[in-house]
Amino acid sequence: MKKQFSATVLTLVISVLLNAGVSQAQSRSQLQGKVPYDFWVGETQMPAGEYVIKTHNPQVLLIQSKDGRKSQFITTSPEIRKPLQIAEGDGVLVFTHVGSKAFLSKVENQSENYNRKLPVSSMEREMARNNRDAQLHRIALNRQ
Repeated sequence: MKKQFSATVLTLVISVLLNAGVSQAQSRSQLQGKVPYDFWVGETQMPAGEYVIKTHNPQVLLIQSKDGRKSQFITTSPEIRKPLQIAEGDGVLVFTHVGSKAFLSKVENQSENYNRKLPVSSMEREMARNNRDAQLHRIALNRQ
């Protein structure tokens, strides 16, 4: 009886700790911001508007319009995080502008130990080859 009671208490404690960790991780890794122009995430075009960025797992981000109409999962690679270069906000979207197109290239999140770098799409690579005048633009994000 004592063993069964101890096992039940241990299971309850572990469950509470795991759920607290999951909810804390989800709240830390969900950011939102307004993108004032159409942009590309990988091979998918996203319209200008309000976006929510969610951590799906350590390598995958979900970029989703706030109204839920457009979304894209994207595999990322970690990049050692440097302090954000803007004073306000909890994170930053970094876009590479090549010609008339904007490509999401990185997501910086203050609550993570690293930034998430997105792969260069074939369209971005082709445009960069033909147009050497690429510029970086940064958009501040806030925790939702």
